[in-house]
Amino acid sequence: ADKAAPELCDLPCGVDAARSKSQRSFHGVRVEFAFAAPLQPQQLVMQRVVKAILKREAALLESPTGTGKTQALLSAALAAQRHLAASGQRVGKVIFATRTIGQVKQLPGELRRNPYRAHAAPLASRVHYCTNDDLVQRDGASNGKLSQTCRKLAKHVEKFRNGGGDVLWDDEKPHAPRQTTVGCPHYR
Repeated sequence: ADKAAPELCDLPCGVDAARSKSQRSFHGVRVEFAFAAPLQPQQLVMQRVVKAILKREAALLESPTGTGKTQALLSAALAAQRHLAASGQRVGKVIFATRTIGQVKQLPGELRRNPYRAHAAPLASRVHYCTNDDLVQRDGASNGKLSQTCRKLAKHVEKFRNGGGDVLWDDEKPHAPRQTTVGCPHYR
């Protein structure tokens, strides 16, 4: 029987040795890093990311601004992905989500500096992330219109938070019609 071609995420990304300034090993995974000496917070992030990926667990990580989280997260996740693929295990995609557009804009530069040559596809618009199906169907054809509607709903959320509303959230039915009165879950 013919074997199906592997998906892109099943293939480990390459490593550009010229971009690797140092290496560290965490849980048996060699992590290439873009800087000569990873800071202590970066090493902790890398260690915990590698452990979580190898054990297929979730990890909640927190580190102050300016501690190099992005490079540490990218290097650790891509190294663990390569390690799993090299050992014959099926690997998934690395999805790097950010909260702000500024963080989205920062990511391509960080990927260019990173020793791992990952394939990346930024998805950075409300059309891609909106959880309100009614709004996407109504305004989705125009990202500008959806953005305008989101800004209006955000104002409703602030009014609600400041005691100016009487609508309650229904977490069991987050897309209920009353959601448009208060806003979307991203602003809760």
